[in-house]
Amino acid sequence: MNEKLQSLSKKLSAAKEPKDVVAILDREMTATPALESRLGAVKFNALVRSGETMAALAYGNRLVGTVYKDDAQSLNSLAWGIVDPKASTKATPEMAQLGLKAARKADALSLQKDAAIADTLAAAHFASGDASNALKTEERAVTLAKGTAMEKNPSLVASLEHYRSAAAEAHK
Repeated sequence: MNEKLQSLSKKLSAAKEPKDVVAILDREMTATPALESRLGAVKFNALVRSGETMAALAYGNRLVGTVYKDDAQSLNSLAWGIVDPKASTKATPEMAQLGLKAARKADALSLQKDAAIADTLAAAHFASGDASNALKTEERAVTLAKGTAMEKNPSLVASLEHYRSAAAEAHK
């Protein structure tokens, strides 16, 4: 499998356009379905970059509902890629909903005990326009982070303050 991945990595690096990446991945994942769990997010991101929003949403829903359905970390990574507040492009409302769906599922799979996943879920709530739930979820993330390396992450406190301010504005 490692040789196949190295060969595939070279093909993907040589691809000039996101649609070429999608075509390569479609061929390879059809031939070796096990690759999808490792490379599904790459295909999703290529679909997004190519501007194929509807195809990206459909494929993202497939990842959430089938490919990553039992993998909290992959769901969290997918969600963060969609709702990351520092991303160069803001998620569309439909993409934000997909990110929220993935983050909720990741949070449930982690039994609501993973600070990083809670942080992603808070960002997904915020990207979806729900500052109140973003605040509640970020407060949980901060609590869960206590006693871990993540506790010292300044972005947790910054996010908490940002969501607190936005929630207060929403209630005015």
